[in-house]
Amino acid sequence: MIQKLSKYKDSEPFETDEIDLGAIIRTLWQGKWIILLTMFLSCVAVFLFYQSKPKQVTFSTAIKKIHIDYFDYQYLYLNFLSSKTSQQTKGLNFIPVTQNSLLNLYLDNIVSSEVVTQAVTASQLFTDNNNSDKDYQDKLQSIIRAIKIFQVALPNTKSREKEFEKLPYQYRLDFTFNDLEKGKLFLANLHQLTNKKVRSIIVENYNQNINSFEYLRSLKLDEINDTMQLALFTYEETTKQKLEYLKEQSQIARTLGIAKSSIATENFSIGNRSITNVKTDTPFYFRGYEAIDKEIQLIEARKNPRLYANQIVELEKQKKSLEDNKNITNLKFILSNSDLSKEDRFKAADFIALDETANPRLIRMLLIAIVAGFVLSCLFVLARNSLRT
Repeated sequence: MIQKLSKYKDSEPFETDEIDLGAIIRTLWQGKWIILLTMFLSCVAVFLFYQSKPKQVTFSTAIKKIHIDYFDYQYLYLNFLSSKTSQQTKGLNFIPVTQNSLLNLYLDNIVSSEVVTQAVTASQLFTDNNNSDKDYQDKLQSIIRAIKIFQVALPNTKSREKEFEKLPYQYRLDFTFNDLEKGKLFLANLHQLTNKKVRSIIVENYNQNINSFEYLRSLKLDEINDTMQLALFTYEETTKQKLEYLKEQSQIARTLGIAKSSIATENFSIGNRSITNVKTDTPFYFRGYEAIDKEIQLIEARKNPRLYANQIVELEKQKKSLEDNKNITNLKFILSNSDLSKEDRFKAADFIALDETANPRLIRMLLIAIVAGFVLSCLFVLARNSLRT
């Protein structure tokens, strides 16, 4: 019984988990044409898909603050004068021309609809430039959405701001478009038009504030002149009344024969001190006509009434201070001789091209297609051979 069982076991084949690589390779070699054809068809399909799809290119550009040497004494003096003028006159608000303010203005305007529209038109991105056409407006919005600005990330540390200033650039702009040359031209025009827009904003701000200052100064001068005229008129009228009164008192004194002052006084002595009590309720003509006539003579001999009118001297000081204020004159001179007056030289930020990336790349897609075609065709060949056997 044992011998028979032993024979039976020896005659049964053993089941193992081993894989015969030789058989797999022979099977794949037999189906090589299927594998090659599948890989070829995958590449053709990917190539046709790539050709049918609009080619997208992503442009990366760096935006950074202009170099510190760019700020010469003219900009420093311009900021000093504008700040001083703002302190002297309320209601003025000059834009400071600094690296940070220029960079912020640049970032605010580079994605504005006005600047992008001008750049699109100048670059001829679209054949139809009819701004009223809804299709064109949709394309324009797609261009604005394709512009993305990223701030360079830094760890949140105490010295974060200082490290941010030391970076080679502070912001990165990415723009995706389907034409390499037009995309480059568009970005160049976008940078140029943004600088032009920032310059026009600053120049317009300074011109408005200068005009406001000159208008307020003219109003103040008119007010001072009116106040001076009123003070002179008041002085002349008051002087006329006083002269009439003095002449009347002089006649009374002459009639009564009072030549010298006869105002009664009382003298008191307290210890080493002497006190004189003058009776102020005594009529004025008791001063005597000689003193009154002399006062009349002196008043009539006055040649410059401005020296005697109330507030005239102080008002003339204010008027001279306004007329001699050279801040606006110097501000105009500096403004006209700085880069703000030269459209071709002014820049608010540096714009540096980093790279251009085709998205997606054809070679990468073909490699993926080859690998995918090879894997799928191998699986197909092996599965077909397994079903046959």
